[in-house]
Amino acid sequence: MAGDGPATNTLGGLWQFAFGGVTKDAVKRATAKGVEGNLQGEGFKLGGVWVIGPGSAGVVFEHRERSWGDSVFREREGELRAAIDKIT
Repeated sequence: MAGDGPATNTLGGLWQFAFGGVTKDAVKRATAKGVEGNLQGEGFKLGGVWVIGPGSAGVVFEHRERSWGDSVFREREGELRAAIDKIT
């Protein structure tokens, strides 16, 4: 749930970066598009997407990254769009 603090997946992310998976694929896509990074900051924290409803509705959709580069659009796009439609 929200408020649990930042999640990290250091070993899993490094493993995927070295041997394939969503992390390596994300780096390949970014490099192909000319995206450059500076490797500064906290790169081990995972993020997510939350859709918050109006008033007391609270969280109507939650997606937490399980590994670096994991995408809500590849995994749960239909659920995300349905949640957005509920609040618009």
